[in-house]
Amino acid sequence: MADHMRHVVEAGGELTPEEGQMLSVAYKNKVGIQRAAWRVVDATMQKETEVGHLEEASYAAEYKKQAMFAGVRTCEEVLRMLETDLLPNATHPETRVFYLKMRADYYRYIAEFHPEISECREKAQWASQEAYAACQEGLSPTHPIRLGMCLSQAAFQYEILGQTSVAVQMGKKALDDALTQIDDVPEEHYKDVVLIMSVLRDNLALWTTDMQSC
Repeated sequence: MADHMRHVVEAGGELTPEEGQMLSVAYKNKVGIQRAAWRVVDATMQKETEVGHLEEASYAAEYKKQAMFAGVRTCEEVLRMLETDLLPNATHPETRVFYLKMRADYYRYIAEFHPEISECREKAQWASQEAYAACQEGLSPTHPIRLGMCLSQAAFQYEILGQTSVAVQMGKKALDDALTQIDDVPEEHYKDVVLIMSVLRDNLALWTTDMQSC
């Protein structure tokens, strides 16, 4: 599916909203598998190192490197499409915000694969801030794209930058803002909005616990 959608993008022109969603889902699934593999191998490498199984740890390190290269390659492919085709061709404000969020997500994934490289974190932070600002200006607090961006930005603060208190503040603000307009959510967005708000609540519970334990 990812390869098919890449060909659709490369054919030129602006994608329809449905095509944009298909592209997003296809690559999210692809990179999701790669991120999960990287995390499993990373945990295995650390475990084998701790117990002194150096040969096994070496094998795991090699697999981790392969998973990292595959994941970064996928991210760079998406970012190239965004910069070359998708963002320049986006004529609707909502579509542009959707792609800015997508760009922020894939820079964040690269930062996950390269936690030791400060430049990756800086690029991810820049992309996240730009997408977050665009969401705040152009979309209502209950719009799924804005809520999703708030969730991603808060997760970035927590997972990549280690800023738990900032993540909590952002998550609470997103929830509070959304609750003031929850009765006005269009029916076609309601399930997505409720789901994202539920994930935000779960994350806030985890982050608050972490903050209190420090």
